[in-house]
Amino acid sequence: VDIIELEEIGDEIGLTDITLEASGLAGDEDVQQIADLLEPGTTGAILVIEHVWAKDLASKFFQSGGVVLHSERIPAPVVNA
Repeated sequence: VDIIELEEIGDEIGLTDITLEASGLAGDEDVQQIADLLEPGTTGAILVIEHVWAKDLASKFFQSGGVVLHSERIPAPVVNA
């Protein structure tokens, strides 16, 4: 498995307009676990997303005396349906 960071190939695949706020969020163990799922001869990508807006919203609730009682991720197929 060859592991290539986006910064290394951004120009080659036309992704020079993407600005990364952080890199290295997926650890070596995370990357290896995902790499093990790939079939030989295929290509995969790992994208780690932090919903900063949600963290900021929860912080504003807390600052005003509120509390987040529940948070749940809804899978994309469910949202799309």
